[in-house]
Amino acid sequence: MPLVQGRSKQAISSNIRAEMAAGKPQKQAVAIALSVARRRSTRDRVAERFAADRLPRMGAHGAEAKQGRPRQAR
Repeated sequence: MPLVQGRSKQAISSNIRAEMAAGKPQKQAVAIALSVARRRSTRDRVAERFAADRLPRMGAHGAEAKQGRPRQAR
């Protein structure tokens, strides 16, 4: 059963219950649940940073393409 992706107490608690139901010891279940929450948190931060960095550049390329300027060869 896939674990719930999220950082909330409810998501972590649900993941701990799921892991314990699968037969894992409590300490291991807690470690897995916190690891999933931390991994999700990192992905969110990276995605936000990437999106913020890329928006102005993508807009500039789109404007050049609409004006009909030739692209430079690489």
